[in-house]
Amino acid sequence: MDIVNLDHLSANPLLPEVQEAMIHAIRTDFGNPSSQHKLGDRASEALEKARESVARLINSGSPKEVVFTSGGTESVNLAVKGVAWAKAEKGKHILTSNIEHNAVLRSLRRLKMMDYKVSSVPVDSHGRVNPSDVATALKEDTVLVSIMHSNNEIGTIQPIEEIARITREKNVVFHVDAVDSVGVVPVDVQELGVDLLSFASNPFYGPTGVGGLYVRRGTHIWPLLDGGVQENNRRAGTENLIGIVGMGVAAELAARDMKARMAQMKEMKEKYKIHQIIQITLVMRIIIRKDKETDRQIQIQIQIQTGYLIWEI
Repeated sequence: MDIVNLDHLSANPLLPEVQEAMIHAIRTDFGNPSSQHKLGDRASEALEKARESVARLINSGSPKEVVFTSGGTESVNLAVKGVAWAKAEKGKHILTSNIEHNAVLRSLRRLKMMDYKVSSVPVDSHGRVNPSDVATALKEDTVLVSIMHSNNEIGTIQPIEEIARITREKNVVFHVDAVDSVGVVPVDVQELGVDLLSFASNPFYGPTGVGGLYVRRGTHIWPLLDGGVQENNRRAGTENLIGIVGMGVAAELAARDMKARMAQMKEMKEKYKIHQIIQITLVMRIIIRKDKETDRQIQIQIQIQTGYLIWEI
């Protein structure tokens, strides 16, 4: 029996070009990028080529601003805890929202055990943060704001640029969890104005277990791991070169095919909405917010006595 995979949020099949690149790297780029010999140099070249591809995908000012990690979770942990520890002398207050991923929420829970204070801003019925709420919740000792780019459950895209202007005026570091956005919808770190941005390879048809953190030049973070000086001394440990090579190729393809992929997803989504309107008009209302959600997700609200239940397709 054929299997139809509708769970493309948690993992995707590898694109053929990604598979080929990774198999080639297994055979030829098996050296350690930190080694001072020919095999190491070859591995280092492959590593930096992938870094450049990822940097282009998010429009980073420099490939050196991209730190490779083991996935989105590590990237988020590095950003949240790394800034908190680096800024501990300035203050211990962190601001987030009520709908963040567990990688953010549990990182903050850990920091609360270390006497950090955490505040959360609410969201509206569409899952959207109001920037004015962020401005109001900032304190003198706030060192970090962490708000996701698009929600992993309902796809709502947050007003990141507006929030970034607020944090920049207050000299507060702004981290964005964009794991479900990078490679899926256009994400330009220059336009967004963020200081830190987490992403992962698997949402754009790269391998699982590979991710990255964009660190704007001048943003100071403490590394989570003690060891070597890999990733410009921000993430110790030998890089997962084979996975990173695959991520680099997936990033190139995502940048190249972004418009076509989005058009295809939009077409499929609109067809689905029409079908659902016919079937469930009496019990559901479908929210159409073309400019505020990712096209591969659809928000359907089921009204029940105690409130709303959000169902993600």
